[in-house]
Amino acid sequence: MKNKIVLDEITDNSRYIDLAGFATAVTVTGTYKGDRIVFKNASKKLIDFVDVHIHCTRTEPDGDALVFADTLTDCKITGSNCHIQYGGLTFWGKLENVGIANFTILFPHTGIRFTQDHFHQKVSIINNTIIGASHEGIYCGISKATTNPCNLILIAGNNISTTGWDLIQVGNFKNTYITNNIIKDGEIKRDAGQEHFITINPNSLAWIWNNQITGDGKKIAVLDARCFFEAPDNYSFKGFYFNDIIRLL
Repeated sequence: MKNKIVLDEITDNSRYIDLAGFATAVTVTGTYKGDRIVFKNASKKLIDFVDVHIHCTRTEPDGDALVFADTLTDCKITGSNCHIQYGGLTFWGKLENVGIANFTILFPHTGIRFTQDHFHQKVSIINNTIIGASHEGIYCGISKATTNPCNLILIAGNNISTTGWDLIQVGNFKNTYITNNIIKDGEIKRDAGQEHFITINPNSLAWIWNNQITGDGKKIAVLDARCFFEAPDNYSFKGFYFNDIIRLL
């Protein structure tokens, strides 16, 4: 089975990549400049972007460089010397037991985001660097109108700076853990409703602790949600597919 994708070989017609015929461990390598790359059937894959440089030419309003198009379960997506310019990581479907780590994302629309009306659970976003997003650095959630909250998200060890909107925005999660992040110089547009470093949207329960937050502006917004500013009791993430990364924190 195939286990490697070389970006230098991708053309506009081949940027929709179906991983159904690939091995469990997939390496992506090389350089690419062009419209966004869309991956399908990535569930149960270990995808490592090794020595990658992506320059996205896609224009607003999307601005995403890498898209994972459908439901993802038991999937680990990592970068090893991976730099993405002018586009972020976008997930269109439901996420369950998914880890995203070690990407460097420069000047995207939104750095990492998933928004649809799905019951996401066990999602970890760890050790990424996001600089210069025109909108959010990390945006996670489902529609504010949805009353059924998602299960568990961990946002830890990320370095996020100089965003136009919130550096981190999360909504509709029963358990949100935001820890050990460095976040600075955010929400520089000062647009109404997008003017905090961290925003916890309605119907959420969050723990926010041990983050380094610097810069002018409003620090944290908790909107019709519950929030605690210390580590939760019995702090543990057993069951995550991403335990090897979590132990490093």
